[in-house]
Amino acid sequence: MKVLKTFNRLLARAEDIVLVLLTLALIVLVGMQVFWRYVLNSPLQTTDELGRVCMGWLVFIGAAATTRLSQHIRLTMLTDKFSPAANLVLDVILRLLMIAFAVFLVKNGLYYAGQQLVTPMVTLPFPKTINSAAIPVFGVLTIYHCVYDLILICTKDPDTPHWKEVQV
Repeated sequence: MKVLKTFNRLLARAEDIVLVLLTLALIVLVGMQVFWRYVLNSPLQTTDELGRVCMGWLVFIGAAATTRLSQHIRLTMLTDKFSPAANLVLDVILRLLMIAFAVFLVKNGLYYAGQQLVTPMVTLPFPKTINSAAIPVFGVLTIYHCVYDLILICTKDPDTPHWKEVQV
């Protein structure tokens, strides 16, 4: 379990670093585009496409990070009235549904990325797979985070917030 927790911490750190780097790259690219377009009256051709790549990866890696942090959208109007044990059962069901959805995304995302392999980007000498590869990567990360959460729940690990409240 200790190795798994260490790996989880390293993966979380890597996700956070990638998110910061993508955000910084996006800020720089958009700033360059604005400067070249409105100050120099000569828009850059590549910054728009690179910005779209950064934005796509930022969205999907960020979504995986929200899964890791359990910060995804929740409707708590009903679940606040449930007991901690019922909320735990609902959380397990939610994780299993998320895994099923992520498996679907990995399968279809790999297919889509494979099809984009032969389609070049407009201004960059790379295939469009660079954009679409974010989908299966998101799926794999989401599967990992959900399985990790389920392992913590099933082993009644004290790091799982639910088990601190539930007396089963």
